[in-house]
Amino acid sequence: MKYKNKKYESGQALIMLLFFIMIGITITTAAIFIIISNSISATDVNEGEIARAMAETGAENALLQILRGNYIKGGTTLENIPLGGGEANVTITSVNGTLTIDSVGTIGNYVKKVRVSVMKDGMMDVTSWKEIN
Repeated sequence: MKYKNKKYESGQALIMLLFFIMIGITITTAAIFIIISNSISATDVNEGEIARAMAETGAENALLQILRGNYIKGGTTLENIPLGGGEANVTITSVNGTLTIDSVGTIGNYVKKVRVSVMKDGMMDVTSWKEIN
């Protein structure tokens, strides 16, 4: 009888070892999926920030054009600025002495928009700068 018990105990140890290996593989696989998900999310946030920076670059360029007088007064000025990997599309609209700059930064599928309001009476005064939807 004792010989049979030892035989069953060695089989039990093998099953327990396999059970613990399966648990380890499951935990490792779950951790890998979590890491991949976090990496994709970080990339999305990064590209969104790059798109916003492109939109702000377009708005700053438009402010320089206004300071230099290089825009169509009383109308709408459109400009497309190619940037590394994306672009900024800028629209300057003038209504009653108030200039509105709408700049749209695009990289891949990510689009961010910035609106800047400017008063220009001899001197230029930025009255509003905000991200819009």
